Amino acid sequence: MQRELSLFPRNNVLYPSGVLSLAIYEPRYLSMVSDCLSHNKPFVIVLISERQEIGKTAKFNKIGTLATIKDFNQNNNGLLEIVCRGQELVRIFDYKINQNGLIVGQVEKIPSIENLEFLSEYQIFSDFLKEMLQREGMRRYRDSLEEDWDNPEWLSYRLSEILPLSQEQHYQLLTISTHERFKILKKIMIHQGWL
Repeated sequence: MQRELSLFPRNNVLYPSGVLSLAIYEPRYLSMVSDCLSHNKPFVIVLISERQEIGKTAKFNKIGTLATIKDFNQNNNGLLEIVCRGQELVRIFDYKINQNGLIVGQVEKIPSIENLEFLSEYQIFSDFLKEMLQREGMRRYRDSLEEDWDNPEWLSYRLSEILPLSQEQHYQLLTISTHERFKILKKIMIHQGWL
């Protein structure tokens, strides 16, 4: 079932169950945040696919992630910082641009048909992630986790978001099945000498 939600084109991907901090200063996005908080509704993070000239709307990919606002803080300089958590993936069918410049899209959740068991072959990924989380620079990330170690999809998303990849690679990993995601992650990790 389609619903109308605000779209937030970004230069980065938000994975389901992941956390993203955003600095909000443009009036259109301040209005979006206010609306989302007032009506307890999500918005959609979408990856920009092509930058446009100043004043024009950036082109963006057609699959995004529902994001719910978990925390916010107004700085002394007037900048609003929000922390949002990724939910389900959605497909964007159509969109319009409001008078204030906010993009509003017709979106539909992409149903997850996967119900994977945690296979022994996934253990190397789990061990790698646990080892990475112990590093000093990972404390803030570690504190934001809602752990679900027995869920292969969760594990594949967490690995995807911590690896230093291009945004195109992140988008590819966002939009494929868990099994395919693990195959690509394994290739990347072997190539980098991490496995």
